[in-house]
Amino acid sequence: ANFALPCLGQEVLRHADGICPSVFGELFGGIAVHPQGLTGEQGQDLLSQSFVLALPPSVKTQPHPGFPTDMQAQMFALCTIADGTSMIVENVFENRFKHGAELLRMGASFTQKDRTIVIRGVERLMGTRVAARDLRGGAALTLAGLAAEGETVVENAELIDRGYDRLDRMLASLGAQIRREEEKEERNTQ
Repeated sequence: ANFALPCLGQEVLRHADGICPSVFGELFGGIAVHPQGLTGEQGQDLLSQSFVLALPPSVKTQPHPGFPTDMQAQMFALCTIADGTSMIVENVFENRFKHGAELLRMGASFTQKDRTIVIRGVERLMGTRVAARDLRGGAALTLAGLAAEGETVVENAELIDRGYDRLDRMLASLGAQIRREEEKEERNTQ
């Protein structure tokens, strides 16, 4: 199965509704959340309109309670469209940047040396056919596809399914334009 992701634009990864900024600070220490609009009681810590993530200059994966290696791929995808330059150091596992080659095909800009990636944010990614090689990289490609201009097809969606139950439905319920496409062989047997 594949995920097909028509363009929603970069706003998908840069903006969301109803996010509590203090939760981001606790989860991703060093990420500043800048509100663009607040409503409700004064002092309430809930953004009603949108937020912009100001990414840190570096993220280093660590065992708990540090930044989780399982979120590195998704952070990588986010950094590809962030303003400025970000760095990710993978301290837990080797060879955890397999999704990088697919992000390059979408227009991402980065360099890699050993376990370190330096990412220069681009104005936009371009939709194309990409292949998930593992669970977390596939989720990152799905998020990048939502931010890309044009349609993105993420092949090997079954790898994503192993860890994200009904990711396509969950994202669609949040307003993403995403659909599951069965492989041609599967369509012909039905």
